[in-house]
Amino acid sequence: MRTLSASASAISISRCAIAVSSSTLIRSLTRVGWLAWPPERRSDVTDQIDVIFPDLLGLTHGKTVPPNRLDHPTHYAITVMVQGLDLEFLDVPTYSTSSGFPDMEARVDLDTLRPWTGGRRTAMASLYRTNGEPLPLDSRRQLQLICSRWAARGLTPMSGFEMEFFLLASRRPLVKLPVPDHRVYGIGDGADPSGTLEAIAELAELAGLQVEGVNAEFTPSQVEAALHYQPAGAAADAALLFRELVHEVSRSRGIDATFMARPFADAVGSGLHLNMSLANSAGDNMFAEPADPEGISTLA
Repeated sequence: MRTLSASASAISISRCAIAVSSSTLIRSLTRVGWLAWPPERRSDVTDQIDVIFPDLLGLTHGKTVPPNRLDHPTHYAITVMVQGLDLEFLDVPTYSTSSGFPDMEARVDLDTLRPWTGGRRTAMASLYRTNGEPLPLDSRRQLQLICSRWAARGLTPMSGFEMEFFLLASRRPLVKLPVPDHRVYGIGDGADPSGTLEAIAELAELAGLQVEGVNAEFTPSQVEAALHYQPAGAAADAALLFRELVHEVSRSRGIDATFMARPFADAVGSGLHLNMSLANSAGDNMFAEPADPEGISTLA
């Protein structure tokens, strides 16, 4: 009887856990607008979820997991955090190869769960050592710590990204996408005759990345996207995911994209504009001061 009772309790707990996971999932998908998708788009969604995190170079890593594993940490060699673009490792104590490739784990932040490309979903993760200690090289956590210090003063760091990039006909060799009808601040064929930019904007909206608008920039095949001004942590996540989205959508349509600062010697470079301020509890911009001749507060 005791065994039967224990089994029944375990089943009850499992059902509760499933219910909690389901309710959390629905809340997350509602937040990013998934339930507002047309039924034919919703049917494309699979059970698979991409759990991702950025390294110190802003590159993403992670694993694709089924939803019943979402509450389980995923594990990685900690050396990925100190690996460069040349695939060599910085010699950092407890991180580099000399430490014996120790493990770290990524734990999902369920508030970041959102629809993604290919019918999948994606979620950001926070990083820990396997003993449960937060990983100091977790850039998302470092930003959260900075924001919490300002929050203790009653202020919220706010950010908005403007991201410029080139659409490419080819990556190797690097060739700009032809735009015969290009114009500065052009839209439609005046920005991208392939329709990729509009597809990116549509999917970004469905993913809840809050892209305010897309348009052509100064030179043919160069485009810009402005992301919504919001609390710094959410803004940084949105910028990271938007860059990933641009690459995935572009490649799925037979072209490519680059966010390099100056990929072409005969064209202007691409900028990343980061707008920042501090907001009080009423949402007022505390960097602004109407009485100041230049409109700037002493806090700024």
